[in-house]
Amino acid sequence: MLLIHVNSWRNEMDINKKVKSYEENMINDIKRLVSIKSVEEEPKEGMPFGEGPAKALNEALKIAEELGFKTKNLDNYCGYAEVGEGEELIGILGHVDVVPEGDGWDNDPYTPVIKDGVIYARGANDDKGPVIASLYAVKVLMDMGTKLNKRIRVIFGANEETGFRCMEHYKEVEEDLTMGFSPDAAFPVIFGEKGICQINIKGKYEDDKKIKIIELKGGEAANVVIPKMIVTLENDSDIDIETKFMEYIKEHKLTGEVLEKKDNKITLRLNAVSAHASTPWEGKNAGSYLMEFLGSVMKDNTLVNNYNDLIGKDYLGEKSGLKMEDEYGPLTFNTGVMEAKDGELKLTIDIRYPLTEDFEKVFNILKKSFSETGYEFEVIEHKAPLYVEPDSPLVKTLQSAYEEVTGDSKNKPYTLGGGTYARAFDNVVAFGALLPDDDENAHQSNETFKVSTLLTATEVYVNALEKLLKL
Repeated sequence: MLLIHVNSWRNEMDINKKVKSYEENMINDIKRLVSIKSVEEEPKEGMPFGEGPAKALNEALKIAEELGFKTKNLDNYCGYAEVGEGEELIGILGHVDVVPEGDGWDNDPYTPVIKDGVIYARGANDDKGPVIASLYAVKVLMDMGTKLNKRIRVIFGANEETGFRCMEHYKEVEEDLTMGFSPDAAFPVIFGEKGICQINIKGKYEDDKKIKIIELKGGEAANVVIPKMIVTLENDSDIDIETKFMEYIKEHKLTGEVLEKKDNKITLRLNAVSAHASTPWEGKNAGSYLMEFLGSVMKDNTLVNNYNDLIGKDYLGEKSGLKMEDEYGPLTFNTGVMEAKDGELKLTIDIRYPLTEDFEKVFNILKKSFSETGYEFEVIEHKAPLYVEPDSPLVKTLQSAYEEVTGDSKNKPYTLGGGTYARAFDNVVAFGALLPDDDENAHQSNETFKVSTLLTATEVYVNALEKLLKL
């Protein structure tokens, strides 16, 4: 028993040293990826998601080739890097696209900064840093001469943030996975993910008689809490809108300013706090706060009244009749895009519903709640919930790998409001790369990834892959 313990300890020390030796290389490769703005754009020939995601995908494949992987680009939808032999295929599913950068950054979001052992950049933890950790974990196995009796395939998607069309394409042209994990969340193992639906709401609105909305706009993606709203108003009332606005933002601990004031027109900007739509309580939705403010100065605008009555600042869907919860967590409701002009409105919302609930039920409740508004609803994306048995060999193996490296037996497998590539395949779960105490600031300004987390995650992945090769 003593001999086994000593050999095991020595192996862990070897892995730790090997991972540490790649620290500078990993940081440099993360810099290469996060320097590319890979937000989805209009498609170009051979680039289904635009130039940025295609460029990031090809850079990831280039890095993998430099590390000794065989690579394949699947029509710029996605690509993969592979090593090993055998019929069984272990998949590691990450993505190289990002959400829009938004405002509020201390530095340029695509010029990575390392300060006090922390990498700052858009995509640092979601998901370019974890992608590099995964690649180098496999590289360590290769360096150590580990027998790769199964193939290990690191898959890079280019459309995770806006639709999973990359994975749809992968499944059309490539073989299925035997098992795998997605390094696109936090440790330890995530065995369940809520259902996700994103919906466009369109319609007409009637303006207030004395204060009219000339234009209102904010938000760039359904899965991001709106960080900023801009509205231009025409004021024929006796209300001092500027004073009221400044009082409101001070009372609610927000920031904002008057961008322009001329004749009876005034343009306001309200700044709030962005967050991922799966954790809306971590932010403050600028759209919802602006609607509340407008409701205090105008009484007859139907857009403002309907929004405050049916959505408001509530992120649990209670005003829409959607408050529901199971043992894995509550439904969440986020308005991610808001536009209004010339009596026409558009809202894009993101709903994350419990694992045990049904999409049709959720959608029908929503439509019924809005039935008197005359608004039209368009489902632009729906992903069914994911559930893998917590006692499955995959979950138990990954959990043991995490505990052995970190010594953390307190944090157990759990469920998530976010959505990862895990739900695109059977026998795949989300696993890392953030540690339980890390800031989960994906989709926010000043997104971060700790270098210490990078090293720990890489070591966990080495251990996990060694165990999966033996399953």
